[in-house]
Amino acid sequence: MDARSLARAGALAGCVTIFLALVGLTDRFADLYFFGDQASFGRLILFVAPFAVGVIVAGPRIVGGERRPVAMGEAMRGGLVAGAAAGVVFGAFVLFLDVFGVERVREVFVNVTPAMLEFVTFGLPALAGVAILIAGSTLVAALGGAYRVLPDMPRKPIGSAVAAVLVLGFLQRIIPVSMDQLDIASGWLYSKSDGGLTYGGALLVAAAAAGLSILKLRRGPQLRRRFARGADDAGISPIRLIGILLALAVLLVIPYLTGKVISEVLGTVLVFALLGLGLNIVVGYAGLLDLGYAAFF
Repeated sequence: MDARSLARAGALAGCVTIFLALVGLTDRFADLYFFGDQASFGRLILFVAPFAVGVIVAGPRIVGGERRPVAMGEAMRGGLVAGAAAGVVFGAFVLFLDVFGVERVREVFVNVTPAMLEFVTFGLPALAGVAILIAGSTLVAALGGAYRVLPDMPRKPIGSAVAAVLVLGFLQRIIPVSMDQLDIASGWLYSKSDGGLTYGGALLVAAAAAGLSILKLRRGPQLRRRFARGADDAGISPIRLIGILLALAVLLVIPYLTGKVISEVLGTVLVFALLGLGLNIVVGYAGLLDLGYAAFF
């Protein structure tokens, strides 16, 4: 991709970050830490789009009808340009809020508050905060480009480790309750002060996820071939049958593990998920605007 295309992709990522801030996600997750007392999901939201655009611009190129991978240096340079553009666009938005006035913007976008502006500028003056945003976006996008072109062996374990830490950090209000239901101490995994994973717990979770990913890369193809030979006449392999039985067992014990309040919330969520699935069939696939569907629901 040329510099203009990279800058355009980065500007789009900056607009995505602006949208996430305008809808209030940065404020909503500002105090939700996935580990430690600084690594919050609100901070993560500020750099998700730059990382994603870094991964995207480092994708393989189609040259002469052939799919050619991107070299590490080119991927990182593309990420640097796109990330810098994303940071500049979001930084311009932050400076606009600071100069124009948060209260005036809040008349239209109610989630824009002085607390939100202070959060995205890291509690610093606007220019200093914007400089950090641009530098962080540039660095994160370059890392995204480098991650995209890594070989499978380091890339997949790293991705699994990070994903596991983020998922368990996000479920900090569910997993400790489940551990308490089983009389298992949760203090070693989740901090009592900020609610996120402890440093030791995050390291253990990351190591376990990376180890399982490495095991899957090395032994997965052999196990799949072995279980495929044992498939029955219906075409259901033993490993798939085991997976279905495990999923059913997990669904049966979830209400006991999560407690009454969380079970009721999950039940409400899934009831409305059924509504969405049904509407997708009636309206999405069949094209029928059936207002009686609400009555059946």
